[in-house]
Amino acid sequence: AALRRAALRHVFQQPKFNVRDGLNDYDGDYTVFEPLGDTITSDMKWHTARKERDRLLAEEREELERRAAELEESSEAEQAEAEQAEAEQAEAEQAEAEQAEAEQAEAAQAEAEQAEAAQAEAAQGTDDASGNPNANQRIKSEGVLS
Repeated sequence: AALRRAALRHVFQQPKFNVRDGLNDYDGDYTVFEPLGDTITSDMKWHTARKERDRLLAEEREELERRAAELEESSEAEQAEAEQAEAEQAEAEQAEAEQAEAEQAEAAQAEAEQAEAAQAEAAQGTDDASGNPNANQRIKSEGVLS
């Protein structure tokens, strides 16, 4: 059997017997196609339309991304402006607080000076036994002291 198989293999490998009949669909060489010329198939139309749709979608996507980037830049600029305005407002509030604090310090100093002046007056004007600093003036105005 092995000898018979080897003999048949040898016979059918010769060019005389190595001819295909063409009835088998898989015998053809489908690696090389005939050019179609100006003929356009429905499959070619579909692929052309698909490529055009893909190109349009890509352009639209790029436009949307560009707009989003512009919006982001403008929102960042607005945010920076808002932060700057907040910083300026905080500086103004701080300046107002410092000014109010300075005014309070001046008022406290003026009160302290008035209190010192009143104490000095009180020390000079306590001549009567009651200890009232204005007693001498009252007595003089009433005509008790001359």
